[in-house]
Amino acid sequence: MSVVSLDKARPLPPFAQAVLDSLTDHVAVIDAEGTIIAVNEPWRKFARANGVAKPGCFVGDNYLAVCRTAGREDEFARAAIDGIQAVLAGIDRCFRLEYPCHSPDEQRWFALRATRLEHDGDNHAVLAHESITERVLSGQALRAAEQFSERILDSAHDCMKVLALDGTVLAMNRNSVQSLEIENIDLVVGHNWLELWPGADQEKARDALSQAAAGGIGRFQGFRQTYSGTPTWWDVIVSPILD
Repeated sequence: MSVVSLDKARPLPPFAQAVLDSLTDHVAVIDAEGTIIAVNEPWRKFARANGVAKPGCFVGDNYLAVCRTAGREDEFARAAIDGIQAVLAGIDRCFRLEYPCHSPDEQRWFALRATRLEHDGDNHAVLAHESITERVLSGQALRAAEQFSERILDSAHDCMKVLALDGTVLAMNRNSVQSLEIENIDLVVGHNWLELWPGADQEKARDALSQAAAGGIGRFQGFRQTYSGTPTWWDVIVSPILD
């Protein structure tokens, strides 16, 4: 029978430490009081890369005490304390928190996962810190691109809409709202643009959409009232958005 010791005074057995070191996240194991009793190699590498010279890379320090010191001015540290304590108390099995951890040279974000580990009748917690920087930066870039696209649409004086290939309205600019005299864009966005056109003009709209879907430019003139009932003729151009 093999035994894995979690005694804070002794290092982990070689095999247990090797398992911990094989994980790619930065991992620390804490006891019921929050004292760090083991860390893995990615944790140590990250600590050394950020100027930590302590041989144990915080083994023996109290993780919760560090969070409490930072928590005086950091809402993420306070949330981490509450979540980890709930895990150690047996209230929750696990806890997850995404937080920023910027350095002077770069912006970084991590996800903390605290999982309860029961051993010899005591609760411990395994704290895994995963870098989510790439995902966060990608999300920020996507939101910036979407906002830029919205500004381009809103800068146009025409009544502009973005359509899916089947005619579903995906977006519309501010001038569309004004031109259509519409109070709620949900009456248009998410609905099929072809349904906006009554009678024979719907076929004209369908042909124009088909031309645009094929890479050409469709154009027609049609009549429809605004949502306030104002009779209006429209000169419509449907053009493709090419990648």
